Amino acid sequence: MYRSFFGLTHRPFENTPDPRFYFGTPDHGEALAALQYGVTHRRGVTLITGRPGVGKTMVAGMLAASVGDRMRMVTVSHGPQDVRDFFESVCRGVGVRFSSVHSTGEIVERLRATLVASYQDNATMVLVVEDAHRLPVVVLEAISVLCGLENPSSKLMQIVLLAEPSISGVLCEGVLEPLRQAIYCVKNLRPMTRDETGGYIHHRLGCAGLSEANIFSEEAIDLIYRRAGGRARLVNQICDNCLLMAFGASQRQVDGSLVDEVLVQMMTLYLPGEDAMSSGGDALVRRELVAGAASVPVEQLIDASISEGMRESVGKRLRAFDRRFSEIQSRTDELCARVPRGRSGQRVWTGDGVGNLQARMRRLKPLRRTAGNDG
Repeated sequence: MYRSFFGLTHRPFENTPDPRFYFGTPDHGEALAALQYGVTHRRGVTLITGRPGVGKTMVAGMLAASVGDRMRMVTVSHGPQDVRDFFESVCRGVGVRFSSVHSTGEIVERLRATLVASYQDNATMVLVVEDAHRLPVVVLEAISVLCGLENPSSKLMQIVLLAEPSISGVLCEGVLEPLRQAIYCVKNLRPMTRDETGGYIHHRLGCAGLSEANIFSEEAIDLIYRRAGGRARLVNQICDNCLLMAFGASQRQVDGSLVDEVLVQMMTLYLPGEDAMSSGGDALVRRELVAGAASVPVEQLIDASISEGMRESVGKRLRAFDRRFSEIQSRTDELCARVPRGRSGQRVWTGDGVGNLQARMRRLKPLRRTAGNDG
């Protein structure tokens, strides 16, 4: 939509692991080198960790593009929840035929035979497991079974685990000691620095066909870095919105005020509403945009964009609650005053008086719940 306006041949900020747009920070370079070494020398398992959006999948994609035609990569990204589902996913990716009548053990044997044939053909099978930190322990145990498929000189399948840093706690489970021992190398990807973020933005624009002009001002890059916290996925999300807004305003450069406007609109659209929270993967990116702002607390982002509207809305509901509560309390007092007293001076609750009071209290309970939700 905005490509011709800015003289671009491709959309520069797509959130897909396109190797053409790879930007190698020192961390990414080390991780890629570790993967290349681990795969080509058949070392077994390599673990790449990092917060969401720092480029773990991109590094794995670069591995496929860099080691040649003799490597076949299989990716498991749907998060299998049981051992059978995991092995079936791997077999489908490798091309192993099986049916529902085959036991899990038979499927593993068929997989082993295929891996042996691949090794004899001098081909390398690589399994990439995304979001490994979310996998149940039994599935991680199944991965250690794959690690045990080997011949006397090397592993038959090379495994790349992509995970958030929290996987270190998961791997402390005693039953996962074989998997821990099989991991030859761990590399952690940190978010980009401010200078790396600027270089990343200019690099992607150049890859998309921009020759000389700098579309994003230094002030704009400062703001993008602060809000995205140096995470590539969020940088892409903000920059794409900035280019779209600049195009709509016929503005050739993205400056700080435009970035501010984009951020306010993104916050307003995606922070408070249930629609954004239930809209799938894009909503996850938008929530990360808020939660991932490394140098700006979430509370400040909310105050800067939507707090006035939220305060007004909550205030109206609380005032309405106060009015309704006062009304019910007044009517309840009137009802109590009508209840006759016994010989001891205590009020005697009988018949309709009890029923009316219970009805009043039933009306009061949902109001209390509403107030709790508003708080």
